Amino acid sequence: MYKNDQIFVKQDLIPAASGKQYFKSKQDAKKIGLLVLKKLRTREHPMITIKDLEDQRIDYKK
Repeated sequence: MYKNDQIFVKQDLIPAASGKQYFKSKQDAKKIGLLVLKKLRTREHPMITIKDLEDQRIDYKK
């Protein structure tokens, strides 16, 4: 999705977390968004893992 000619992604649910879990803050969502962007730029698969969530200190139910 694009917004003002820039890539814009809206992801309300925490990827890799079980069930429907929403980000607790915009800062948490931004951390994961930036991680996905970094993975894309380094030609890695942009999949988010539980380890990624823990490394970024994202609050979610295990």
